[in-house]
Amino acid sequence: MGVIDDRVVPLKIATYYSHLNGLEFLLVHKPVLWKQIKSVIKNADATLCRTKVSKEIRTHGNLLYSPVEMNLAYPLDTHTH
Repeated sequence: MGVIDDRVVPLKIATYYSHLNGLEFLLVHKPVLWKQIKSVIKNADATLCRTKVSKEIRTHGNLLYSPVEMNLAYPLDTHTH
């Protein structure tokens, strides 16, 4: 499969799961950290994360977002943000 175009598509936060009100804690007590987290996610390239090939019957062969690649797309040193 070839690359259709070479534009960078940023990752986005589609939904939240706030374990023990962690999101609310960040919003109230650590707003700068929350901005940094959003910045790191936004600066990751989503096109590099579509590497998982579906094996399901209805979507067989489609490229899906790989959770492993999504984790690797974030810089290891988030202190640079």
